[in-house]
Amino acid sequence: MRSNPFNVLDDAVLFGFLFTFARIGAVLAFMPLPGMRATPAPAKIILCLVITAALWPVWAARPTHSDMNIPKLVSGLAAEISLGLAIGVVVSVVLEIFQFAAQLVSLQAGFAYASTIDPMSGADSPVLVTSAQLLAAVLFFCSGTDRIFFRVLAESLVFSPPGAARIPPGSGDAIIHLGNTIFVSGLRLAAPVMVLLLLADILLAVFGRLQPALQLTQLTFPVKLAASMLLLAPLVRFYPRFFLDAVNQGMGIIERLLSGGHTG
Repeated sequence: MRSNPFNVLDDAVLFGFLFTFARIGAVLAFMPLPGMRATPAPAKIILCLVITAALWPVWAARPTHSDMNIPKLVSGLAAEISLGLAIGVVVSVVLEIFQFAAQLVSLQAGFAYASTIDPMSGADSPVLVTSAQLLAAVLFFCSGTDRIFFRVLAESLVFSPPGAARIPPGSGDAIIHLGNTIFVSGLRLAAPVMVLLLLADILLAVFGRLQPALQLTQLTFPVKLAASMLLLAPLVRFYPRFFLDAVNQGMGIIERLLSGGHTG
């Protein structure tokens, strides 16, 4: 009976579990959440096992063919990993928008001089970039994107059953086009601060030219730092809308991957 998830004698269940586990593991490999890379490997494996078991009603309803051989197994695992990596890359691209915008502001405002520990890699990173990364992670959970993410994983098992996944033609171009949104949305987020900092540079340069004795160049750093902080505070209220727009666009790309991977 297929109703028993612990029936290890059923080859179709075993292969379905293996393919689903490979897909979910590939997705989580690209999840850019703080502390994910520093998490011990056994904990990641357990997380993949828990998610695979939680999705048991979905992938068990679409059983994998039991007449499995080595070539089918290898090709099936490769397809599952490829689809999982594609989904993970899309989610990663969405979360990278805020880091790109923060990097642009850091270079102009002087935040690059202050560094802290990056929770992703454990290396030194500019304070503003790390703050933007943490903000993206907070929005990921507070906006309900985590629930959307698990729903997408469940839908991927419906539209593209385990062992029958494939990457449709043109998916690479769609992911590259989504990557362009990093620059577009990042520039849109950073544009108000960058314009203000440019005006501050121009004003300080003009006043310094008119009054050379004032030595206004020494005030450049504190003025630009204070101006950027004053403007960033009210701009944070618009970040959730940018995040949700990017998530919706990313979900559209994932739906295209899943619909193309459906083999009927």
